[in-house]
Amino acid sequence: MLVEIKNIDFQDYKFVIAGSGPAAISLALGLKKKTKEKILILEAGNFEFDDESQTHYEGKSVNNCGLGNLDERRIRAFGGTTMVWGGMCRPLDKQDYKSWPINKSELMPYTENAYKFLKVRKTIKSDLNLNENFNLIDFKWSEPKLNINEDYKDYLIKDKQLDLLIETAVLSIDGTNKVEHVEVYNSNLKRYYKFIPRIFILACGAVENSRILLTSKYKSNKGFLKNLEIGTEFQIHPKIEVGKSIVTMDEIKNKFNLDYFNFDRETFYIAPTEKLISEERIGNVGCRVLINKYSQKHKELLKELLCVAPTYANKILSLINENVDCAQIRFLCLFENERLRENRVSLDFQNLDTHGNPKAKLTMNLNENDKRTIRIFMEHLGKYFIDQNLGRIGVGEFYYNDKLQWDEVGQGGSHQMGGTRMGIGPNDSVVDKNLKIHNVNNFYVLGSSVFPSSGHANPTLTICQLAFRLSKHLTSIT
Repeated sequence: MLVEIKNIDFQDYKFVIAGSGPAAISLALGLKKKTKEKILILEAGNFEFDDESQTHYEGKSVNNCGLGNLDERRIRAFGGTTMVWGGMCRPLDKQDYKSWPINKSELMPYTENAYKFLKVRKTIKSDLNLNENFNLIDFKWSEPKLNINEDYKDYLIKDKQLDLLIETAVLSIDGTNKVEHVEVYNSNLKRYYKFIPRIFILACGAVENSRILLTSKYKSNKGFLKNLEIGTEFQIHPKIEVGKSIVTMDEIKNKFNLDYFNFDRETFYIAPTEKLISEERIGNVGCRVLINKYSQKHKELLKELLCVAPTYANKILSLINENVDCAQIRFLCLFENERLRENRVSLDFQNLDTHGNPKAKLTMNLNENDKRTIRIFMEHLGKYFIDQNLGRIGVGEFYYNDKLQWDEVGQGGSHQMGGTRMGIGPNDSVVDKNLKIHNVNNFYVLGSSVFPSSGHANPTLTICQLAFRLSKHLTSIT
């Protein structure tokens, strides 16, 4: 039900969830299936996007890769980023879990629930091995695309177990070995409130999860969260065009399994094997191979090929003259950047919000090892194309020079991860394998902020797997 803060008793709720994006709503639905206890969802914004509310997400971004301001990549409204997301889904790879306290098999039982919630209608295919270095991989889409605001607003308003409180932002949390109060601000009544939760789950997105915890740590006079390293090892998914080639489509179709082609989007996907990642010590990469049939693009690339691979360029010219179906292909890579302590969310004490709390500051710089990941991956892929007589790949000059100012990384920069990573203990992480904050009994964090590493796959499916797993854990211990 849609409730007003002046009419509720917070002690009536076994679970209070802050946030209303995919993490929060899938958790709430998971809990509802397993318990009759009442659940309260807090949303800082309203049902519609609002410029004034959105200013609370403003924050400085210090980076060398073209990231915009923090309010450009987050939505402060019911449904969160499902209002603007692309709907692309894929689970993390087995090797992505090497730094996690859980493995891929522990999340697999929650995949079907995640599929259903995200409206992924078809099973994502297993990787198809091309050789020892590469796999063809599969993505699926939310279809029709999930929009929590449109798909769950009426449901929540009518439901008697799930209550929704909008325009109520979490400002800080305090306590000792348990949460002893949560401070919120209701922008409708313009009043501050404090309440004691029974079980509190913070699911406000990667940047805001870190900001709220850092603010709570700073304001606490009880040493709350004092030994936890919050906000560090932040990651994004840099997404950038790194190379191009001209090929004949018959050869491409003969070499690759067409079941892995997305003909609507004119693309297919290649990723490194675990062997290549391990032996070359690179990050994981998801390469979108985009097919582009515009002739002007052929001419531009052929000019470049004539300089570096004249024999192959002349072959393509003759095929074009014979009206053979040739196409330019572009290699768009979304990849795992190196985990660095200095890439982090911190508090900007020179930039305060209307409540006097510091806004978030994101430091996110890519380095030479990130360039190396792309360089090594594309060199191996180029050799594969030569060995298979598919053509020559031209890789951007940037990956061979010493510059570190990257072009704008594109949509991948919206995949924000880390800051409250999960791990074994407080010396290496913020939450444990069950997403409980270390040494705090009734406080959990949910979302991509808990990812210890990012892989290359879009994070939403994994977020929902974690949410359904958490719903089982919470109902098994209480």
